[in-house]
Amino acid sequence: MSRIRELDFVKGCSILAVLAIHITAPFIHEAPFFAINGLSRFCVPVFFLISGLILFYRYGGENPFPLQDFYRKRLVYIMVPYFLWSLLYLIYSQWTDPQTVPDSLSGLFTALLIGKAYYHLYFLFVMVQFYLLFPFLRWFFRKWGGWVILVVAFWCTLGTQALTWEETKGLFSVQPEEEILRRTVLPWLFYFCAGGWLGLRFHHAFSRLRRLPLIALHTVSSAAGVLLVYQMAYLNHGGFYTPTTMVYALSILVLGIQLAQRFHFTWIEAVGKRSLGLYLIHPLVLHLSSSFSERWIPGGSWLQFFFVFAVVVSVSIGITKILERIPYGYLLKGR
Repeated sequence: MSRIRELDFVKGCSILAVLAIHITAPFIHEAPFFAINGLSRFCVPVFFLISGLILFYRYGGENPFPLQDFYRKRLVYIMVPYFLWSLLYLIYSQWTDPQTVPDSLSGLFTALLIGKAYYHLYFLFVMVQFYLLFPFLRWFFRKWGGWVILVVAFWCTLGTQALTWEETKGLFSVQPEEEILRRTVLPWLFYFCAGGWLGLRFHHAFSRLRRLPLIALHTVSSAAGVLLVYQMAYLNHGGFYTPTTMVYALSILVLGIQLAQRFHFTWIEAVGKRSLGLYLIHPLVLHLSSSFSERWIPGGSWLQFFFVFAVVVSVSIGITKILERIPYGYLLKGR
């Protein structure tokens, strides 16, 4: 499958949004940083949309399904980097924040298994679940058609989102924790399946998406972003768990595809090509650069935000490029 340049641009925007969320997290009580944090919440849903799109575009029509080759690639390019970085972050946490490190072998094993070694690794744990489900989802799409799967996935995701809302917390005797929910496929199922639906009819879907008015996409995405920030601020909704987020993520995906078709964003596309490496590496660089900058830059200032953002992006990309040039570097940067 040839590389889809438009998706590299969208991935680049999304990984930069991930960095914005993590950099602003300590200062989220400040209104401007809260807004940046909220407006960046399209990132994880968009990554699941793109993951579903690429997998179904690549493997959806392939018959028979190359099961062994599919899982071999995921093991080498996803699972191995995931476990290596999990170990590295556990060692790093033992040095910087030892109370967060499990004090038993069973606790360490659980942290490695379910993406709790560091705060960002839950995403890869969820992706592994989607890889395990993919052959079944592929069969369901063929058996029942895309719209049936999309409707079921939508209600699964919406129902899971509702469990996190303040309005529903008194309706259930047992309230699941957000930290547990986000490590399951349920809050993300609609995004992955919607991406899969697009991937199965990729060329037809892309020709249709090109016809959507750019001003309408700007309007919808801007309105959804503002509404999402309002819901986070005044309704105490999690930024990833609202129907507004669904509209926001889908409109950002389509808007990004259209912008990339009309213009060339070489730098952002280069970032998108290395998005997995940046995702794995950036928390380490972020923690080190934040700790260093706090010595001479006021914490929570715009100067610190832009300084840390620039350092995290440039250093993470630099490390990823180095790993690209050394033997077996893909075992750390993924692919």
